[in-house]
Amino acid sequence: MSYPDRKEYITFMFSLLDAFMKTQQLPISRGRPKIYSEASLLVFYAIMTLKQINKIRGHHRWLYVHPVMLETLRLPGCPSRLTLMRRYKTLLPSVKAFCEFITEWAVSNGYGFSHTIAYEDKSLFKAQGPVWHKKDRAKNHIPKGLRNVDKTAHWSKSGYHGWVYGYGLHLTTTPQGFPIMLMCCLATSVNARCWIKSRTVFFQKASDVWLPMPAIEIKNGGVPWLRST
Repeated sequence: MSYPDRKEYITFMFSLLDAFMKTQQLPISRGRPKIYSEASLLVFYAIMTLKQINKIRGHHRWLYVHPVMLETLRLPGCPSRLTLMRRYKTLLPSVKAFCEFITEWAVSNGYGFSHTIAYEDKSLFKAQGPVWHKKDRAKNHIPKGLRNVDKTAHWSKSGYHGWVYGYGLHLTTTPQGFPIMLMCCLATSVNARCWIKSRTVFFQKASDVWLPMPAIEIKNGGVPWLRST
């Protein structure tokens, strides 16, 4: 039995992204037109994530030493590190919308995902740079010598990692692990309320299409999950 290779996976992902982009209303932006499309950057970022290359410098270097991939990724050239950093910061809304699009696509094409149960979890990720201690952050005081501190990150406690200064990723999936929706926000519990509100809006919108409106239950020591009513 033969399995798809990397190029076939990339082609398949581009076909989904092309269909997704047709459903999106592109904003009118001023200034110089963008050289690199969002679809190309999303596919490239996915490849780097699978290869566990997390630093922007590593992304740029990998593409620089693999110029044959430029055509496969629909890139007219090798983006600079500054360009990658700047464009990556703008991709989150597209990633969230694309995640929901894939879910609707999978269900509409008859793939056997459960529509009545959804699992949810939150993971914490450390912010880049040094840690800004809570007492200093409360006073908006940056100690002398502390450079490149991330001022937008927050403190939160994880049962696995302990206290983390960074961000939280909320992920909702089917029992088979297929992502339904995601949200990256600050690590504090206050921002968890924003996630609950966004999740409720999503399920209300999706209930008429394919997913019954779920209710929250508690499982395994406080890990939330969803079951349809």
